[in-house]
Amino acid sequence: MNKLNCVLLVDDNETTCFINRLLLDKLNIVQELLTARDGRAALNLLQERLNTGEQLPELILLDIKMPGMDGFEFFAEYKQRPEFSFSLIVMLTTSQNTRDLEQAKGLGIPYYLTKPLTSQKISDIVDQHFKLKQSNTL
Repeated sequence: MNKLNCVLLVDDNETTCFINRLLLDKLNIVQELLTARDGRAALNLLQERLNTGEQLPELILLDIKMPGMDGFEFFAEYKQRPEFSFSLIVMLTTSQNTRDLEQAKGLGIPYYLTKPLTSQKISDIVDQHFKLKQSNTL
């Protein structure tokens, strides 16, 4: 089965990252899974990988509410850096605030999903944007 080469989870909640990692491992659709605890750490990670020629993420799952640089601040800075404009960014959050949803739409974020991440949610994204051959487990 084909896999995404690299996915980046940006979330300050260690439990959420752990659960999402377990789900993605179970689905077996990611070769390399990276994590960052806030937007600034994610930008630094992307820059480091760009500098070293390492695989850059095809998909970024981004929380909104994080200490330091939040998801919206990350997205705004990410979009200012053309060398990073290669990933699909999915806002993955507990927020159901309509203001957050409207802000995400206004910024051009294509997906706004509420936690928890499920096999159906990730399957829909992969099917629509990456056209991977899916196993029956999805």
